[in-house]
Amino acid sequence: CKYPPGLYGKVHIMKKTLCLILALVICLSLCACGAAEGGSAAVENTAAATATMQVGYGKVNITPTYSVGLASSGDEKNRRSTGLISYVFATCIAVRFGGETYLVYTVDTISMPEELMKILRDAISSTCPEVKPENIFLAATHTHSAPANAIADNEAEGKYRTEFINYLPQAAKLAVKDLAPATMSACKFNLEGMNFVRHYTLDDGTFLIDIPEKMEIDQTVDVEEMFK
Repeated sequence: CKYPPGLYGKVHIMKKTLCLILALVICLSLCACGAAEGGSAAVENTAAATATMQVGYGKVNITPTYSVGLASSGDEKNRRSTGLISYVFATCIAVRFGGETYLVYTVDTISMPEELMKILRDAISSTCPEVKPENIFLAATHTHSAPANAIADNEAEGKYRTEFINYLPQAAKLAVKDLAPATMSACKFNLEGMNFVRHYTLDDGTFLIDIPEKMEIDQTVDVEEMFK
């Protein structure tokens, strides 16, 4: 597959969203940790910074109760759910720091196109007015065994898309309500055989996916922990 510049293919969506989430975590880490060279003053500033950070968690079951279309790829066409093996969820972490509240979502779905993310951010911000739309970060788990919420070409899909848009603000409300003082730590390490990069960027800004000879190994794993 070749995606033109500006088109949010499923890989591009996840890459952009996860980069934004990582940037948020790094910024919060830097603010909370401060500069070690500052001696006792830096320690005092760090203590003050971490004391003002709050974290909350929310989780909502987004499993439909009726048959819906599932994500398809390759030769899989018109896949539909026929029963329930496990539930799918939308989880939300709320972080309040420096007078701003941020929401970081992980959602069990194949992808979230740009137009859907805008609708979701507006709906979430309307439910939680203290959260600006630009402070809401959305990431899909890219599961192929969950509803393809972006498809609304029949009654069942349109019904679920509406439910999906209503589900995510509920997770935000739970996360904001759960806010409490917290501290955060982060680390990075390599895990052999863990991952590879599926897309290859061309000189014209487009990119290809699933080209074996172009795939680069990426064994870097970032871990962030928040303690309440």
